[in-house]
Amino acid sequence: MTIFVDTANILEAEKWLKQPFVTGVTTNPLLLAQVKPTNRFEHLQKLSMLLNKEQLLMVQAVGETPDELLEDARTIHEMLPEAIVKVPADRNGFTIAPTLNHDKIEITFTAVFSAAQGIIAAFAGGHYIAPYVGRMQDAKIDPWEQIEDMMDAFDAHELDAHVLAASLRTPDDVAKAFALGCQITAKPSVLDECIGVENTEKMVKEFNKARLV
Repeated sequence: MTIFVDTANILEAEKWLKQPFVTGVTTNPLLLAQVKPTNRFEHLQKLSMLLNKEQLLMVQAVGETPDELLEDARTIHEMLPEAIVKVPADRNGFTIAPTLNHDKIEITFTAVFSAAQGIIAAFAGGHYIAPYVGRMQDAKIDPWEQIEDMMDAFDAHELDAHVLAASLRTPDDVAKAFALGCQITAKPSVLDECIGVENTEKMVKEFNKARLV
């Protein structure tokens, strides 16, 4: 079971990476845009320096053509050799996957919206396959049905791929993803909700009030 924190914020990442249950950090261009770094790779290197030897960093490559996407993926690998490179599960991503596999660059296929798409991504050599649960719900797609079919196919064909449930918006989403056997990545606010349960906090206050001095 792995839990990633989905953020590009240095302070948030540092806070959550201190938790023993957090496996690493996932980022994407939207998250990076929120923190407005002066230099993308300098910022990512600062993030990577927060990780211990067991923790992982996932960094998304960007490019409007296969060549641009491949160039960015290779640059990420050169600058951050331990990072897992995220590529979109689209034609461009599938086109460059054989080259990345040949170069021994570990891949996460991201922005997955269907079981078929995720299964193809696994056949294409993706180590992690990231369905966007919340975005799927927005599009009136049942994410859990798609994820179940995806995982059944992985088992049936003995594919060495892991479902990394992303775009999780509530603790219930996190619990459901784990119940299905997924790895997960979640924003700091969602992880906060998972461990900052109001009724638990009320009980702790009662315990502290009642303790014997």
